[in-house]
Formats: sequence, structure tokens, C-alpha cells
Amino acid sequence: SGGAQPHPLGPRRPGVAGLDEAVVHPPGAEGAGFISRVTSNGAVDQLTWVTGLASPTGLAVRGNHLLAVVRTGVVDIDTATGEILRTHSIPGAKFLNDIALDRDGIVYVSDSRANVIFRIKGETVEQWLAGPEVSQPNGLLVDDGRLIWGNNGERCLKAASLKTGEIASLILMPEGTIDGLAS
Repeated sequence: SGGAQPHPLGPRRPGVAGLDEAVVHPPGAEGAGFISRVTSNGAVDQLTWVTGLASPTGLAVRGNHLLAVVRTGVVDIDTATGEILRTHSIPGAKFLNDIALDRDGIVYVSDSRANVIFRIKGETVEQWLAGPEVSQPNGLLVDDGRLIWGNNGERCLKAASLKTGEIASLILMPEGTIDGLAS
């Protein structure tokens, strides 16, 4: 897969039709990325389940939909069939990276090169957080009414209130990339 490391979806999502687990393969060639379907015991069920993706990275599940971050937006995939249902384009995206969902199904996407966290509510895409407080954001996690992210430019975890957008620094981290946040 072009030397890039595959990224797993995470633990099994009970009740998600057709999907135990998924792994993205984001090679450098545009449109050559794909998602594999993997069983709950780790066996590859279908290596190239969803194909033709532009360097997919983050994954999230909403109902029976798998949302995959690609270079220019978020692809919505039917978990039962692997069919791409639609793409939410994110204008001005430079390097979209991770994704998280809140309880209301609102989507948050980090852009590690544009220093922005986007929010997708229904059909509306907006820059939700930007500025000096957001520096190379990567791993995202919604927890307890907050969006937590790895702020790699400052080597720390930060959190923003989902209601107010108020940002707080949580902890300084050692050298390295902050990614793959989980509760």
C-alpha cells in the first residue's frame, strides 16, 4: 500500500449492517486508496471493499453509514453494500485527516495543514475552529460535550466545548504525532 500504514476503524460496532471492522489504505497515488472489510476476529473479509478513494484516513460510523475522510471531503458509504452514497466536499481543504461524530450526528474533521477543524451539520460545511489555538490538528474524539484533538503543532491535547467552541489546553505530550484518540 505504498508504504503508508493502514488505519483501523476500531472496535466492532454492534448492529452495523455488513461491517465488523474496516481498515483504510491511503497510498500516495490519487484515487488509489481503498478500504478493507475485516471480521471481528481480524481476518480480512474483503481486501478492496471500497475503492477509488483519494488517500482515505479517518473513519467513523453513523447508523449504517461509514464516513471516510478523503483529501477533499468526507465520503458516505453504505455499510451493507460498500456503495458510496455521496461525498461532502470541504472547500479549501489542504490535508483532511481525522473524523469524529457527536451525539447529534454532527461531523468534525481535522485539517492538519490548514490548521482548521471543520464541522458538517446536515448539508452545511463550516470552519468551526481555526486560528493560533489550532495547530496541525489530527486525532479527534468527542467526549463529555467536548471535542478533544491532538494539537501536534504545540504537542498537546486540546478540547473545545461543543456548545460554545471555547478552547482549553489539557496536557502537554512528548515528541511524536498525536493520533488515534479513544475513550
